[in-house]
Amino acid sequence: MYKIGVLDDDETWCLIIERLLSKEFEVFTYRRVFSFLQEINQYDLVIVDFSIPPAPYEKGMDGSEIIMHIKKTVPNPPLLVLVTGFLSASNLEVGREICPEADAFIAKDAGIDAILKEIKRLLASKEKENKPLAG
Repeated sequence: MYKIGVLDDDETWCLIIERLLSKEFEVFTYRRVFSFLQEINQYDLVIVDFSIPPAPYEKGMDGSEIIMHIKKTVPNPPLLVLVTGFLSASNLEVGREICPEADAFIAKDAGIDAILKEIKRLLASKEKENKPLAG
C-alpha cells in the first residue's frame, strides 16, 4: 500500500484529504515542517501546502522552498505535489512557474475526485518508471 504524507496547516483540509485517501492509501498528516522533513523518506508521495506558516522555532519556507529543499537533500525523493488555495483548477500552469521542481500541482478547489485521480495518475507513472525492462 502506498504511503502519502500531507503537510498543511489547515486542519480541516487535512482531515478531508486523510479521509478521502485513507480508503486506498496509508496517509499521515503534518502541520509542522520539521517533523514532516524528519520522516520524508518513508513516503511514496507527499502533498505540500504552498503557504505553510513556520513554527516559532522553524525557518520560514513556503511550500515551493520545502519542495526545492527535499529535491536537493533527499536521495530518491518521493513524488512531490504542491497544493494551494491561491490557484484555481483552471490556472494550474502558474504552479510550474512558482515551483518547477514539483511533480504536480493541485488546487484545493479542484474537488475530491480530481485530487484522487491526479494522485493515482502520479503513483501509476512512478510504478511504470520503476518496473524493470523485460528481456
